Amino acid sequence: MAVILKEKHSFLGKSIMPVMMELKVVPTPTQFARLKKDHPLERYKLEELQHEFKKLTGEELTNVLALAGKPANAENAIHALYLAILQANNVGAPKGSLLKEIQDRPSSEPIQLVSGMTVTPPQSRETGSLESRMKKLEENLATQHKQSVDDALRNVRTITARPKLVSPEVLIAALEALVDSASVGNHPDKDFFKKSLIACRQH
Repeated sequence: MAVILKEKHSFLGKSIMPVMMELKVVPTPTQFARLKKDHPLERYKLEELQHEFKKLTGEELTNVLALAGKPANAENAIHALYLAILQANNVGAPKGSLLKEIQDRPSSEPIQLVSGMTVTPPQSRETGSLESRMKKLEENLATQHKQSVDDALRNVRTITARPKLVSPEVLIAALEALVDSASVGNHPDKDFFKKSLIACRQH
């Protein structure tokens, strides 16, 4: 069942950077969230998607797509609006709701991304353009991705050091976790990890 934008939830006044980060790392889903229950995003024209995105976030969709390195087409517009809906449902509750403390949290606290990763945004007092703040957020996310890959690789090495004590299924599961972490973070060795997983499965 498709996720629907919660009543009175909005992403207005909040940092759009989590949505831009997600556009870079989260694959296009097989089913999109919706603004309205009976109206899939795929039915919207590009102009309508741009209008709805600005109404939900207060930001120009073309600017967000450009900063995320994505062409301004209908497919990417739907993806961006989908991510904005999910973020609005997470942190866009109206004032006075049970989620008010989340909405009013300090800007320096970690941001939860749809992909499951968390990143710490630059301090709100910091000056600089959206591009510069986006770059710093990217650096924080890249560091966390590297740590995730390093942890998964360390686990694989621990398992391979004790081949007689660990079943092949455990090693395959560890390699799968390593491949997933490397793929999400676009790690330079991701292809090597994939080949290692394939070779292990064949034996």
